[in-house]
Amino acid sequence: MAKKHHPLRVVLIVSLSLMVALGATFLGYAGIYYHAEDVTSFLQSDETVEVQQEGQRITFIPKRAKAGLVFYPGAKVEFSAYSGLCHALSQVGLYVILLHMPFNLAFLGTGEAQGIPFSLPEVGDWYLAGHSLGGAMAASFIAGDLAE
Repeated sequence: MAKKHHPLRVVLIVSLSLMVALGATFLGYAGIYYHAEDVTSFLQSDETVEVQQEGQRITFIPKRAKAGLVFYPGAKVEFSAYSGLCHALSQVGLYVILLHMPFNLAFLGTGEAQGIPFSLPEVGDWYLAGHSLGGAMAASFIAGDLAE
């Protein structure tokens, strides 16, 4: 005689198996991304820009900040790949904060810019920008922030 399985047990095992499979698929997908090539020169301070790496962000500080810019990287792109752009923007007077996004996916870190302008009131005007999905999530953050 065949062993009878309790229906709830079967549902739990199937559900758990699906969650593990989906999690593994997501981690596999997120683990394949564009890596930054040699950006070490852009991550060094020089006579015009001070570079600070603090946890999940890189900050490019000009000698005299005209305004600030928070930058959201594109999906599946290592955030430091944008350090050349950010360093160049800082050389013309922008205080630039380059944010790291969880799993290199901006939709998982839409609110990462929250509070940055208030923590640096001496900078004055602030802008928010991004590349590809990062630009869409920056716009989404602004739309949500303005709606509240």
